[in-house]
Amino acid sequence: MQPSLAQTLARAGALVAIASLLTPWYVLEAHGLQGEGKSGIAALGIWSLVLALLALVTASSVATRIYRFLPPAAGTALALLLLAKLVSPPSAESAVRSAGGDASGGQLQDAFANALTSVVGLHYAPAWGIWLAALGAAAALVGAILGIRES
Repeated sequence: MQPSLAQTLARAGALVAIASLLTPWYVLEAHGLQGEGKSGIAALGIWSLVLALLALVTASSVATRIYRFLPPAAGTALALLLLAKLVSPPSAESAVRSAGGDASGGQLQDAFANALTSVVGLHYAPAWGIWLAALGAAAALVGAILGIRES
């Protein structure tokens, strides 16, 4: 049995959303100058697994057999997760801080990072990878919704 256009669209969109985790989602900027990028996996951390799981459920025909509205619900959650990450990029202080240290050193390091990023105007801006993820999530959601109409 050949997959329908809706299934193909949902699967391709989910694959694009998952693959985008390896691309740069954010880039450091200061006064128009761009610096180091942050991949989707680095930006999301453990949430990257949630993104991958939601994308797989959105494209899964097994999920449709469990409950026909499960793929569109997962696609909606995927789109909301990406929207939240788009409007709230990681703080630039995370790029300045180093891992580890004691409590007093951590406070001093935080104060230095806050001062440096505010003086220099350092911030993370969305890069092309997050837009790729949003495109994939939109395609997966549209495919999941069209899949309801077919069943």
